[in-house]
Amino acid sequence: MRYRLTSMLCCLLFGIVVCGPVSAVDGGLDSDSIERIVGEKDTNKKAALALRVQALTQMAQDRFQQAAPLLEQSLRLDKESSETHFYLGKVYRKLKRLPEAKLHFEEAIRLDPVDVRAYIGLGRVYRQQGAIEAAMVKFEEAIAVDPTSASACVNMGNALLFTHDFERAADMFRKAVVLDPATPSAYLNLGNLYLAAGEWVHAVRNYRNVLVYEPDHRFSRLCLGQSLLKLGEYDKALEQFEWLLEVFDNEGDAESAAEIRRHIERIHEEKWDRKKKR
Repeated sequence: MRYRLTSMLCCLLFGIVVCGPVSAVDGGLDSDSIERIVGEKDTNKKAALALRVQALTQMAQDRFQQAAPLLEQSLRLDKESSETHFYLGKVYRKLKRLPEAKLHFEEAIRLDPVDVRAYIGLGRVYRQQGAIEAAMVKFEEAIAVDPTSASACVNMGNALLFTHDFERAADMFRKAVVLDPATPSAYLNLGNLYLAAGEWVHAVRNYRNVLVYEPDHRFSRLCLGQSLLKLGEYDKALEQFEWLLEVFDNEGDAESAAEIRRHIERIHEEKWDRKKKR
């Protein structure tokens, strides 16, 4: 996905964004899935599982329209599969068919009340519908079901951002990275909160943590450059903007490249002015 530079700058100027690296689809055609298909004795369940694995392969390529009918076929063969209900909820949420997504996440919870993913999925549906309080209830339930879930904490933190409860949101993101240090979306939102608060050192640390896991994350590169600039770290800031410039030039995105060039020129001017004053 291409990030437009103007959109990134608008986010910096006008508020905190809730975004982060996209996580991989759960499951797929791995050796465990193959063994489950081979080992399944029930003919219908075996066929249902094979269809679900095909759907997961489509989902891994962001082909949600193609995944939906495969999952629907799978569910007709195995109506009580909480996994298939969960993935249908996930697919329908991606396709913005929210009432159907809600129905399948609810069924997944009914069939497997300890599947934390289904609570999170349902909470995300409510958040997309603008029902933030209902979303927060589901994220709280997810945390109760699995207190070790970093994803549940991140989603609760994201919901709290919408209510402007920034302190509690930050606490949730901090809890997430304690539970799972490899949670780049938590570092990203912490970085955004520190950037908005003018706490540049903390912002830099968190954006650098994002880049450990997602080195091509452009928004983090931009924000890291902005934070370093505020600290007077001109050369380190330039590294980030020059990285972005190379990417935009390679993609032929002339508008964003031109904007980055203007930004780089201003940094050189500010750096020169600072030297002359010494």
